[in-house]
Amino acid sequence: MSILHFFGGAVAALLLSAAPALAQDTNNTTAFEAFVAAGDYEKANFYLANGYVSADSIDSSQVFYTTLLERYGDNLTANLGKVDRLYNYLAAISPIDLNKRFACPGRAEGVCLLANTLSSGARPADIAWFVARGLDLNKREADIVPATLPLVTRLGSVYSMTDLNWFVANGMVLGDETYSIEELVGYEDGVLGTRHRYRQLTMPDNFLNLGDQNLLDVLVIALATDVSVNARQQALRRDVLCNFITYAASAYTPSFDYLRHVLKSVPDFRGDNIGKQTQGNGGVYAAFPTSCVLLVKAMATSHAHLDQITSEFANQGDVPTASWLLSIQQGRT
Repeated sequence: MSILHFFGGAVAALLLSAAPALAQDTNNTTAFEAFVAAGDYEKANFYLANGYVSADSIDSSQVFYTTLLERYGDNLTANLGKVDRLYNYLAAISPIDLNKRFACPGRAEGVCLLANTLSSGARPADIAWFVARGLDLNKREADIVPATLPLVTRLGSVYSMTDLNWFVANGMVLGDETYSIEELVGYEDGVLGTRHRYRQLTMPDNFLNLGDQNLLDVLVIALATDVSVNARQQALRRDVLCNFITYAASAYTPSFDYLRHVLKSVPDFRGDNIGKQTQGNGGVYAAFPTSCVLLVKAMATSHAHLDQITSEFANQGDVPTASWLLSIQQGRT
């Protein structure tokens, strides 16, 4: 018998003998994590105290993230006390890093950052709890969009300008960051419900020729993208975005044709909707909010080829929009 054959057999035997133990360790870890998720720390301690699970085999950070999403994510505000207890229990086993790359089964990318997860709907008062424990709202990974993107896509529907100011006051850098075309095109979000590509942003037609986008570019892309809310909430959201875009416009240089993109992507932004009020969905609203009328007018006033866009609407038989754009064109000469 060769020495290689002998050692090969010995290793095989060793692996076979270890297999039940490995399976048992896995089962014990699974049981431990299940009790932690259930908040039954007394039973979880049984596995630690009796050596069925070793402290150095527990990824406290990942267990915290997984439990947070699966158990408490639906109502973080009501469950923050339980989250605090979960954090303290796991942190006593090993330090928790809130800024690491977390495995997030069920998500297409499979990897998540907590800052992004929380910026997808958590209330600022709740996020403050995580910031106090070291969460970096500016955490950025090359293959993961910045937390500002889920925040901006929810501006006006989930988050208000007051909320946005809270994020900035608590360390989020908003305005200096850039977004690559690749990450914008690949971005999927359950809150998005566009007419063209479900769960994705509505990008300009010439996006393949564009470079990195600035904050104003992304705000305009968000304005041109529908979210999954009713018509009144959609109008209120657009009102917030149009006001913010108007406020921020002077600080940035547009990377694409805003006027053409917005008019093509938002059917409500039409001449016959100017000044028109609609009753429904719990109140009165304007499908084409005044702030957006003024914003589109400003875009049209500075547009180099407004005559072409005006002619396109005339060719489509949209006389109210063509007349409105023509009046803007005549008014600037």
